[in-house]
Amino acid sequence: LQDISERKEHESQLARLANEDSLTGLPNRHWFLNFVPVALAQAQDGGHGAALLFIDLDEFKQVNDSHGHAVGDRLLQFAAERLLSQLRPGDSVARFGGDEFVVLLSPFDSDQQVAIVADRIVDAFRKPFAIGDDQHMIGASVGIAVYPRDGLDAATLIRHGDIAMYAGKAEGKGQHRFFEPAQSNILKTRTQLRQRLLEAIEKRQFTLHYQPRVDTGTGELLSMEALLRWEHPQLGMIRPDEFIPLAESSGLIVPIGAIVIDQACAQLAAWRTQGAVPVPVSINVSPRQFLRGGVKRELSDALARHDVPAGLLEVEITESAMMGDQAEILAELASIRALGVKLHVDDFGTGYSSLSQLQRMKMDVLKVDRSFTAELGRSREGTVFFQAIVSMAHALGMEVVAEGVENEEQLQILRALKCNEVQGYFVARPLPAAGIAPLLAQRYLFREALAA
Repeated sequence: LQDISERKEHESQLARLANEDSLTGLPNRHWFLNFVPVALAQAQDGGHGAALLFIDLDEFKQVNDSHGHAVGDRLLQFAAERLLSQLRPGDSVARFGGDEFVVLLSPFDSDQQVAIVADRIVDAFRKPFAIGDDQHMIGASVGIAVYPRDGLDAATLIRHGDIAMYAGKAEGKGQHRFFEPAQSNILKTRTQLRQRLLEAIEKRQFTLHYQPRVDTGTGELLSMEALLRWEHPQLGMIRPDEFIPLAESSGLIVPIGAIVIDQACAQLAAWRTQGAVPVPVSINVSPRQFLRGGVKRELSDALARHDVPAGLLEVEITESAMMGDQAEILAELASIRALGVKLHVDDFGTGYSSLSQLQRMKMDVLKVDRSFTAELGRSREGTVFFQAIVSMAHALGMEVVAEGVENEEQLQILRALKCNEVQGYFVARPLPAAGIAPLLAQRYLFREALAA
């Protein structure tokens, strides 16, 4: 009897392991795939509908990469608890894999009833998760496939829920979307674009254009920002806003970022060989690239490979890249600065950095987002706010660059506010390397406007 009892207990444990996610305690993918056909048959017999919700956690990968798997695992556990708390009695949930969860709602009376549950889930994930002393912000994107309208079996409903979820992400994360047949084209296009990106990385189809930054007081060309361009052999020039979001979400931004570093250094070396006196070039390092680590090594290797002085290279990072583990970020920034590379805060005002954080980071340059530049001349409040940013940055020993300068009025206001540098279409549009050579010789831009 004891042997039989032990065998049954062992079989019970094996069954639990086969059907339960060990990290979250939720049912797993295997259980869900076996459960859905039974639930759909019950829905058919009962004459009511069922809805599958495919849920993906927004920004989870960034938290996991920057804080490590221990924090990521704890976050998944909390996410599972929060998800469970938003469901109705009788609804079923499983961890499908990674940061993906699936829910089966049954029964329900209308799409509106399903949307209410989906909205509850999305709203719940807008609140931060406290792990140790840190607050972590992630979100949830939800795709919905309805039985029998969107599919008659588990595989079809899961596929259509996944497609709807990605369609929602393409329009902006943190929302729900019902499946529509036309969304299949979005996923197909996304898959094709990812394949083309892989080919572009392999075949080096990327190039850089350079946008000048000038001294606000003298009009002297002081530096340039390197901006990524994709020249596809058949499709022509593909705009950054068409491929950068996918590159970020897929992780392909990391090898693309390495290409940018190498090309910027190669071009600086070429200008020096041609006898031009180059000015520093700033490159954008994405949050994914920065939080992964290794940027300092890539910079150091590229500078050495092309024999370029470190003072000719500058790095721009956004405020969101500074939201991870503070000790690790400070160490990475310090190692980059030790090379002799200047550090910029890019698009300042669009993130959540504080004065104390900026002080700890010891950044060299503050680039104010174009949305604040656009307010100059429109309202007194816009000018006062910009003045406060300039005063704060100068007090912290940082120079200030105004992005998106598009007219002379903005330029003159910025000059009065003692903003150090300006960048935008009024100064110069982004140009290929060949178009920059005359500017390196000319050195001064828009003397007339600046002398007014």
